[in-house]
Amino acid sequence: MSATYRKRGYNSWEIVVHRNRERACQTVHGTKDDVMVVVRELARLEATGHNLIDALRLARQTTVAPPPAPPAQTFPTLREALPLWIQSKVAAGESPREYRRGLSFPLRDVALSLHASGWPHAR
Repeated sequence: MSATYRKRGYNSWEIVVHRNRERACQTVHGTKDDVMVVVRELARLEATGHNLIDALRLARQTTVAPPPAPPAQTFPTLREALPLWIQSKVAAGESPREYRRGLSFPLRDVALSLHASGWPHAR
């Protein structure tokens, strides 16, 4: 087994592992010293009996599935949230008159998200 490296670009190196007329390539990003450490480690693994050609090919074929997406967060509609919000303002001692005027026009079903200050903002 032999392993060689060559520069491909800025801090980009290609390592080529040769064994019995077979070749496997791997790109490494880092300094030349980083590449030399990888080549030494590959030589050590080959000396302990690992088949690096098959390992590199298997690593290229194996794909890691992305983690499952968190469940979508649902927020109440404006029609559901506004009366509760007005009740909380009345409980805090504010006059509901200005807020109730806002209810005089028809409400659309708009999903809400709460801002860090607690004020509901339409999304």
